[in-house]
Amino acid sequence: MQKGTPSWQPAVPDPRPHHTVRAIRAETAAMLRINSTGRKRRFGAAGLINVIATNILLQILLASHLTSISTATIISQTFNGITGYALYGKWVFKSSNLLTWQNQATYALLMTCNWILNTLGIQILSSDGIGLSRNWAAAAMITPLAILSYGIQKLIIFRT
Repeated sequence: MQKGTPSWQPAVPDPRPHHTVRAIRAETAAMLRINSTGRKRRFGAAGLINVIATNILLQILLASHLTSISTATIISQTFNGITGYALYGKWVFKSSNLLTWQNQATYALLMTCNWILNTLGIQILSSDGIGLSRNWAAAAMITPLAILSYGIQKLIIFRT
């Protein structure tokens, strides 16, 4: 300690310039935005992989006319749910609670809601009123379901 320095002061001055509370808050907010943006990018990348694989499966099932719309969507949503839970939970939200039954049950409920919304959306968009093909209707449902899913996973399931 230097002579004449009070005991509560550090002997070495802080190398950072003195920050105002406003500047510190701005730095913290910027760091939070960076982390949030990284998570959104990971969600987008994982979602793109999962959606492409899921929609290839769905398109094959719809084009084959071997199954009803609801059966085709539940098969593809089951695939999407299993793949998505692992990708989003581990890679996107970095959750350590993947094996808890509460997270799994909540995620299964989200997937059930997505399946119902996807089925209804395809049926409405491919009806006589709008007239899209079943395949185009299925593609149109991707974005709204992804936005809804991200919000619920972030705020409820993986709580980040």
